[in-house]
Amino acid sequence: MPKREDKTARNPTHKGVKHLFEKLPRFFTQLGATGKIAKQHPFISAVIGTCLFGLVAWGIVALCATPEIGPAVGNRAPEFTLQTIDGDSVTLSDFRGKIVMLSFWGDLNYCPDEAFYIQAVRDKRPEDELSILTIDGWLNHAEGQQFVTEHALTFLLLLDSEGKFYTDYDIVYIPQHFFIDTKGIIKAVTLGPFQSQDEIEGMLDSIKNNRKIERTTPTISNVQASCITDTRAAITWVTDKPATSQIMICSPAGFARWTEPEEPLLTSHSVTLGDLCPNTTYDFRALSGYNFENPIASEHYSFTTLPDISPPVINSIYISDITESSATIEWVTNEPATSQVGYGISEDHSSAIALGEDLTTSHSVRLTGLEADTSYYVEVKSKDASGNEATLRLFPVTTSPTLPIGREVGMYAPDFTLQTIDGQSLTLSDFRGKIVMVNFWLSYCEPCIYEMPYIRAVFDKWPDEELVILAVNVRESIEEVQSFIDSQGLTFPVLLDSQGEVDEVYQPPWFPTTFFIDAEGITREVKEGPFSSQEEIESILKSL
Repeated sequence: MPKREDKTARNPTHKGVKHLFEKLPRFFTQLGATGKIAKQHPFISAVIGTCLFGLVAWGIVALCATPEIGPAVGNRAPEFTLQTIDGDSVTLSDFRGKIVMLSFWGDLNYCPDEAFYIQAVRDKRPEDELSILTIDGWLNHAEGQQFVTEHALTFLLLLDSEGKFYTDYDIVYIPQHFFIDTKGIIKAVTLGPFQSQDEIEGMLDSIKNNRKIERTTPTISNVQASCITDTRAAITWVTDKPATSQIMICSPAGFARWTEPEEPLLTSHSVTLGDLCPNTTYDFRALSGYNFENPIASEHYSFTTLPDISPPVINSIYISDITESSATIEWVTNEPATSQVGYGISEDHSSAIALGEDLTTSHSVRLTGLEADTSYYVEVKSKDASGNEATLRLFPVTTSPTLPIGREVGMYAPDFTLQTIDGQSLTLSDFRGKIVMVNFWLSYCEPCIYEMPYIRAVFDKWPDEELVILAVNVRESIEEVQSFIDSQGLTFPVLLDSQGEVDEVYQPPWFPTTFFIDAEGITREVKEGPFSSQEEIESILKSL
């Protein structure tokens, strides 16, 4: 059963009544000092006493009858002071003596139609009889001014950037409207946009003529929360007439969300809430109406989800990218959980790798530093936010045999060390963990000149932590290479193979030739001849 929260504000008149009773003994003591008058004029004393007791009794009744402050019908409207879009301060009590229509907005996508109806009422009703105030918590002054100008609005638009008064008025739906009488008492509350000018006029006429406001909204009763688990709950309620079904639910942090309104129109309603946090108390309200735009909200209720005692469910395990020294283990879980893999050459899984405490449902762990042509026993573990852990053992994973070193695709790229045009030494194996493009070129080679802009564009676009480009010039002088760099505006490393030592190892069949080497140091593709576009290069890179 849900726990109904006590939303009643303290009655400020209680303090005044208490103060009055504290003063009465002193008052009558002072009155007794005039006993001589009472003896001499008993009739006058009786009249005075009767009047005094009547006045006190009337004061007590009047004080006790003062409405409480709150957002419900029959309460005094909570006070506020806000700025208009022009920077002027406006206080609600300044409009005492007039009927006030107070509207809370928040999404201007549907406000233009409603604003048209409100403006029509503003144009029709005298200002000494009616004040129209709208509050928006999402707009800044410039946005508010633009909206007012575009729609030629003359009623006041107030800005509540901190959303304080949305809380004071218990806003559950946008827009939400409050009709306040000349004494500051809330006479009606409506949810959703106005459907016509007549709808507003009818409410105002009822308040002006002190008539009972006839509502066409349904009555909500028997609100209950049931079937509560650690992540789900079912909310049920009934209405006196067929209506829509919707729930507004708030987390302890104050974040609210709404379920989608459900059809058809029913008198018995049930909405299932999912994706809840375990062992958490949620505040909720049931919403029902005869259409999706104008529902009525129930009072506040709450429920607490159960603690989570179920471990995650591990499935869809996939092993890929097996090399002589590495392998990738992937799996999914039915709830967010950590990722950990244990592995070893025996079943005790003496080695392990953990990826921290990040919670996710899609897991991927890359095992590195493995021995070539070796079987490893592997198990995966995932622990959810409540500390429940699941473990699943896998069949042995066997790494690939040791790859040979050579210029061919599928082999480890031969290592080399060369100097840049600036005299810095660079070694190919230092870039292990990144994709490397080794491009062999000549300054007088027309195809080399043709493709350089595409290589430069890729270098400028891709981050340094993902891609390294090494442009190896073969058997040319420093002056020739420098002239080419300046003419092409190259900023990636240009290496000098002045003696042709690296050229003899890689043996590019012609110039240009580019070797694509993956993060493991294995040659995955060799492009002989020039690239025709930047997209061609990126297509190869994305396939690695």
